[in-house]
Amino acid sequence: MEEKRIIKLKGGIYNVFLIGLLLIMIFSEIGWQTESTLNGHVSTKEQVPLTSESWYTGKYQESKSDYFNSNFAFRSGFVRVYNQVNYSLHSKISAKDVVKGKDNMLFEIDYIETCYGKDYVGKDKIQEKLIKLQKVNDTLKKLNKELIIAIAPGKGYYYDEYIPDKYNSLQKGMTNYTGYAEVLYKSNLHFIDYQKWFKEMKDTTSYPLFSKTGTHWTVYGAYLATDSLLGFIRAKTSFKISRMIKDELFISETTLETDDDIERSMNLLFDIKDFSPFAYRRWHKEESKNERNPKMMIVGDSFWSVFGWALAKNFFKNGKFCFYGMEYHTLGESNVVPIGNLDLKTEFESNDIILIFQTDSNLNDLGFGVIEKLYDLYFKK
Repeated sequence: MEEKRIIKLKGGIYNVFLIGLLLIMIFSEIGWQTESTLNGHVSTKEQVPLTSESWYTGKYQESKSDYFNSNFAFRSGFVRVYNQVNYSLHSKISAKDVVKGKDNMLFEIDYIETCYGKDYVGKDKIQEKLIKLQKVNDTLKKLNKELIIAIAPGKGYYYDEYIPDKYNSLQKGMTNYTGYAEVLYKSNLHFIDYQKWFKEMKDTTSYPLFSKTGTHWTVYGAYLATDSLLGFIRAKTSFKISRMIKDELFISETTLETDDDIERSMNLLFDIKDFSPFAYRRWHKEESKNERNPKMMIVGDSFWSVFGWALAKNFFKNGKFCFYGMEYHTLGESNVVPIGNLDLKTEFESNDIILIFQTDSNLNDLGFGVIEKLYDLYFKK
């Protein structure tokens, strides 16, 4: 009797599974979706049209299988459940190159490896880069242009106490940050060391400068960096740049905007408990008859993009952003121009300030090749 009950139960489960699978196939075929999309890069498969040729060659069947695997109904929900189980039970993360640190602190692995000096380029290369920087800077000075180098803080350096113990076996050596900071402080170049400043503020700041679940500085941290940059330009150059006037400080118990960008890429079911509260400063631009705002070209990485366009619009005459030294972005324009298509000399000399703005994990290529291009334009005949 008990055996028959078990057989019936198994049969019922099997039938429910078959009906569920059939419904998924039907909903997928008619394109019925009621779920949220996944974050990050999601590859899409195009279907090959049904023809006699595609059928007999097997291309139609293959494309149908690929399309179903990428687009079956409720796929996003299944993916999130799978990711959540792996994260909660096995500490496994589906997002590429993301590491779970202590107390659920999330890191991109580049920031950990940079903290330990695994990408250190060496003293000679740093000195070679410095010489080119100084020569380019001297040339720009003669043209009444300013060059500023800014190093944004890296999360591995800022929260090194949360790095997993398995990395303790790595010997901490010289890093690109310490190498560049040492020579830049001794040089005549304009240098902003956000890495050092953020570390100094860490124990006294009222609100988090990095979240557990994001890779960039928080929006609040970006605001402080912005205000500091404007003050630096006022103090070190002849430009009477406008000020940021503080408005309300919005307090949130949860992360907003870009402050949980790593977590969103993980596509989990439930939020990871983060620090709180988070702060979001509202501000407006000072209106002054005496203002003389510069036009600025920014060569930088994703840390600039957290707050860059608002700055470009309000303070830098819609200055342009050279993203990772490859793409040229202009505020309000949808087209992106590869840097190889530009008259680089004319483009750069049309600006008042050139800002090289990178986080520590990208210092193995300070300037993303732009410094070398400018050096060759001015000094290689």
